Amino acid sequence: MESLDLTGQYNTTLTPEELAAYKAWLAQLSAFKGRDVSGDTFDYDLAGAFKAGETPDARGHLDDRFKKPNHMTFSQESIYSGSDPMTAGGQWLPHRPGRWDFQASPANLRSHGRAALEDYFRRVEPNSHLYMPDWRSLAVMQGR
Repeated sequence: MESLDLTGQYNTTLTPEELAAYKAWLAQLSAFKGRDVSGDTFDYDLAGAFKAGETPDARGHLDDRFKKPNHMTFSQESIYSGSDPMTAGGQWLPHRPGRWDFQASPANLRSHGRAALEDYFRRVEPNSHLYMPDWRSLAVMQGR
């Protein structure tokens, strides 16, 4: 299952004056992460993060606020998360100090499928447990 490309959607608009500073911010973020991050607009509103003054954490991650609905860990903390099961993001759950688990939403499962989510968490979030939506959430999503 391939994730929907949302590069052209869910992007914060920047003024011409903000654009030069945004490009410099992207260059700094790319240098920090050791790769060109401009392609991350596929599943993250980088312009929104820039405009909000976000800085990456020690791992190079930005927070969930600007994750797009096709991001693997699209969560309720995103400004793009809706209130119904079709558009609501998953939920990060505190597990113990320094560790968070993720309760996937029906929208996460619909966007990526179980196998892709499990693979992502195995590779990228090995210290987090992934919980899948229960059957009641899936029934709502499927209109039953």
